[in-house]
Amino acid sequence: MVVHAPPMPDNQETTQRLLELSTSILRDLVAGTPPRDLAARLCTTIDDLVPGRIASVMQLDEAQRLQVFAAPGAPPALVEALAGAGRWAATRG
Repeated sequence: MVVHAPPMPDNQETTQRLLELSTSILRDLVAGTPPRDLAARLCTTIDDLVPGRIASVMQLDEAQRLQVFAAPGAPPALVEALAGAGRWAATRG
């Protein structure tokens, strides 16, 4: 099942928040902040900008299954349900 999120608000305040977020994430990445913390910050900001939706960052594990990397706004049961979701059918060229 695919759920489509409403578009993010398109206004100057949203644009400014996203620019500030990207700048701070890049700065903190260079400073050595753990990537999981940066992903959690990204999700939290998106959760705030698009109410009623839950942002997550997924990663592909060695078995080619998606794992939740960060989803601070998600209930634990959802994170558990998403763990190991499907095999990634990527074509390798």
